[in-house]
Amino acid sequence: MTKLINVMKMAGLKPMPSLEEQKERVNKLELLTKQCEAHAVNMYLSDHNGIDINNPSLLPITNPDYVPPTKAQVAAVVDLLISKGMARTDISKMLGISPTGNRTLNYWVTDSRDTQIPYCAWRQLTTLAGLTMVTMVESK
Repeated sequence: MTKLINVMKMAGLKPMPSLEEQKERVNKLELLTKQCEAHAVNMYLSDHNGIDINNPSLLPITNPDYVPPTKAQVAAVVDLLISKGMARTDISKMLGISPTGNRTLNYWVTDSRDTQIPYCAWRQLTTLAGLTMVTMVESK
């Protein structure tokens, strides 16, 4: 058995996880699959407080039809999250920005400021609201 493990290490292979670990992985996969299905159903069948999920600002940035969101669109998504029970400080924390006074978040929704929401923060915001889903990059 030791020889087999050494040969596997030399070949860059890892030993199979224990049966218990495999069962745990399957359970986690089943839970994640249910969460993904619920997210997808919510994306396409919910009203989203009137937000149009076919808006070009919800496309991936690599899509040639993508357009950056307006401040009104950012505010609408923030309002949607608040209607789902999130506080502005929670939203700021989830976006990795300072929740103190929610200044950054306020800059992104206030017309009097030129500050545009960065794409990564926008995508995270829309994903939290159930408007988009971030998926992995497929191998070519």
